[in-house]
Amino acid sequence: DKDEGVIINLQFLSENVTQAGEPVTVIPWATGKITLYHSEEVFESGNGEDYWNTDGSRDLVSVEIIDFVHSGDKMTFTYDSGAVDNTLPFILDTSEFYGVEGSGDYAMIIEFSNDLGSDTSSKSGQSFWKWFHICEVKNSECDGNK
Repeated sequence: DKDEGVIINLQFLSENVTQAGEPVTVIPWATGKITLYHSEEVFESGNGEDYWNTDGSRDLVSVEIIDFVHSGDKMTFTYDSGAVDNTLPFILDTSEFYGVEGSGDYAMIIEFSNDLGSDTSSKSGQSFWKWFHICEVKNSECDGNK
């Protein structure tokens, strides 16, 4: 629902793994950006993993870039508009970008550099499901492409 916001919980994982083969969560000192992309698609509830985890034939349009700084237990997010949010978990304010393209599928690509440690090379990531849909909700359903 475009009026609810989207909860973002950034997790940074080490390339090292535990004995059980699980990646190790780390708390870095990092700077980076989150780029939100839009693709004009009508929501269909029956779409499966292949649809939500690949670009397919989507036409990607960048609608927002959010800069962030992660320093220990604090994060600061700055939207293109200059609005700043430092609450955790971060709730993506859809009013900052929804007016650009409106209803459709959105993807979040994350690029960051670790500011503490020896590996300061740029890294990238994405949301758990690459794509998610945001629309106006009416009577518990997407209201067309509004």
